[in-house]
Amino acid sequence: MMIETRIDAKGFLSQLADEVVQDYTAEDLTITELVTELLAFQVNLNPITVGTIEPTVTRSIQIQEDYLLNVLKTLRDTVGGYISVDNDRKLNWLNDIGEDKGQQIRYNKNIVGIHRSMDFDNFGNRLYCYGAGEGTARIKLSDVQTEDYVEDVPSQGTYGVCIRKLTERSITHPDTLLAWANLKLEEMKTPHCTYTVDMVYLSAIGWDFETLQLGSYVKVIDEDLGIDINARIVRFVRDLSNPKNVKVEISNPGKDIVDTLNETYDDQQLQKSLATKIGAGQVVVLGEFTVVDWLTAGTTNIKGDYIRSGVIQSNNWDAAHGSYYDLVTGTFKLGGSAAPKLAWDGSTLTVSGAIYATSGEFTGTLKVTNLESGKSLTIYGTIVAGGGAVKISSTGINIFGLANGLTTRATETGAIQCYVGADGKLYAGAGTVVLSSLGLRINGQTLSLYDDSNNLAGYIYGAPQGMVIQTNSKALSIGYAAVAGDYGNIITIMFDEIDLISCKYMDLPRQSSAPTGAEGRMYYDTTYHTPMCYCGSPLYWRPMVAA
Repeated sequence: MMIETRIDAKGFLSQLADEVVQDYTAEDLTITELVTELLAFQVNLNPITVGTIEPTVTRSIQIQEDYLLNVLKTLRDTVGGYISVDNDRKLNWLNDIGEDKGQQIRYNKNIVGIHRSMDFDNFGNRLYCYGAGEGTARIKLSDVQTEDYVEDVPSQGTYGVCIRKLTERSITHPDTLLAWANLKLEEMKTPHCTYTVDMVYLSAIGWDFETLQLGSYVKVIDEDLGIDINARIVRFVRDLSNPKNVKVEISNPGKDIVDTLNETYDDQQLQKSLATKIGAGQVVVLGEFTVVDWLTAGTTNIKGDYIRSGVIQSNNWDAAHGSYYDLVTGTFKLGGSAAPKLAWDGSTLTVSGAIYATSGEFTGTLKVTNLESGKSLTIYGTIVAGGGAVKISSTGINIFGLANGLTTRATETGAIQCYVGADGKLYAGAGTVVLSSLGLRINGQTLSLYDDSNNLAGYIYGAPQGMVIQTNSKALSIGYAAVAGDYGNIITIMFDEIDLISCKYMDLPRQSSAPTGAEGRMYYDTTYHTPMCYCGSPLYWRPMVAA
């Protein structure tokens, strides 16, 4: 009876499956730096330390509650290579293992039996790949190249065209989608083929060249079966009772049950530590995330209670509808881009409609360049201007503090034509007309009289010797003598005639003695009770006696 003994053992690497990484973020660190920081999360009293790390690339990662072994495995999948822990508890990350020195497993040399199996479940040589989004907004390969697929022509020549459709909704950039599609094509373009070889292990009888190890590349040749391939050793089973008998499994890369279980585990861990959890009708974001638009390269950062972005725009934004906020320039438009109802361009605030405020105040400078015709500006309160020197309120207009508080000019800085002085007087015509407590003063021929047809009728003006009332070329002078040097309390009438027809009588000046004589002068002599006239030849005072 043959007894078969099977030994199952766990390596030191397995202890990392019990270590947890909490809230770890790294930006552009080397693999050595990442491994060093990740191993620092261990709580085991016999921790694994950093050994030989061959990859030199940098990576950025973010971890929220995941097992350390899974973190290293996920990181390895983005870099490549092989991770192991040696007997000194040192973690080594090598770019490759095994060797390729031309070793052969050959019929009539060391092959006892051979079995081949091929798996087409994960085979495809024309892959249609899609990323995030739905409908026309879905990320697709034609966003970055001509076709919506990637393909391998040599594989199609061997196996025919096998079409597969793949979707990875976590991909939001077409460049990333293309890189992912090419990796999937490299994985799927060849059917997974496994060779199990029963062989004589020649190294056990002293042929050192024939020593095999995991990861080594060997050539398997069986002329009778037409087999001639190069492949990597993925399993090495030794018969402990007879070291010469070994079973070697040689395979091209592909998925087996272990890979499937690992993917299931990865998916469970991903759902457990995912930053974005999508449920029925809700999106809950745990932590900070950034949205990068692959068309404009613009970014939106969302963290806690703030959103950092460039532009916020409504879905219906066009020339006549919607809202647009430019957060970089600090400008906005509400009500379309052509004629917005409310807009700020950085210097001018445009409002189409009424402004109504129940409280608050306008401070600073208020400038109005145009008040629409037929509209009015109503203010309940007081308008204060000129540093408080001018106040307009329900009690009227109050101007104080300056000699020329109220002025009129032809231009803003021209000569003052009309003003109110601090002395309480109103000045007009550059001071020609003055209205004060003493009355109305007019200098020169400045009081002009016009008829109903706006024709000039005459003047009233003052002269050095009296006042003149003039109509056209005629004048009535009061206190003004026509004869030079003869001034006094006189009235000079300079008209062609004086019409007294409608008068009942005319009173002459009355006095008891003759005044100074002048030809044509008359008075009533109260001594002789007779009217007197300075006339005749020679001239003297003569009584006017009826004929």
